[in-house]
Amino acid sequence: MANKHKLTMHKVYRDPTYRDTFELINNELLKKNLIVLNNDNYLSQGWESINKTSLEKVMYALTRRGRNETSNSPGKCSMPDYCGPKNTYIGSHDAFAFRLSYPINEELLREFDFKGYDFGKENVFI
Repeated sequence: MANKHKLTMHKVYRDPTYRDTFELINNELLKKNLIVLNNDNYLSQGWESINKTSLEKVMYALTRRGRNETSNSPGKCSMPDYCGPKNTYIGSHDAFAFRLSYPINEELLREFDFKGYDFGKENVFI
């Protein structure tokens, strides 16, 4: 895999919460460009186009789109378009790109004590 030297792997011994993720960021990854990605998603082409210089002030909330390997139509995503112009916004996001400049305090960390697949977690996080 190209650029695998840029990946940092962290072994976890349970299904992590967003709190776990942000404790790791607080302790080891401040001031670095990050993507927090749900376990059932992966990055494909196009994500590298994110404006990295704006990540100090902007968080990108990304929604899954694109190829679905199990679809009957190869190259087509069978997921409904929850964020398109013809739909009511319901907050369906699968990845967040940002740079955290300062540690998150304990009070806010308590608010992040949920799993990545918990319904509505995007609204809490955003």
